[in-house]
Amino acid sequence: MDEKRQQHLALKGKLLAVTQKNTNLLQELAALKQQEQKIEAEIKDVSTYDQKNVAASAKNKSTVEKKKQLLAVARRQEEELQLLRLEINKLKTKCGHVSVGSLL
Repeated sequence: MDEKRQQHLALKGKLLAVTQKNTNLLQELAALKQQEQKIEAEIKDVSTYDQKNVAASAKNKSTVEKKKQLLAVARRQEEELQLLRLEINKLKTKCGHVSVGSLL
């Protein structure tokens, strides 16, 4: 009986650790999503500005460079989001093998 209790506690500990890691990843994902939305808004603002002032933006190379940098950051963040989604799905799969009955 004591051995089963130890196994039970060990499984509960593993489940807690995986759940905490998953929570941390979800929080990180939310933060990255907010950053992505902010960058997309900035890109939209830059694009709108560019459309209104085509002649002025052609003279201003720094605006074009900033837009390129923002697009590159947005692409990298999208890749990070995809990796985080994959990792979350892997964690869900790992957690899926632990049944509630086996923990009690």
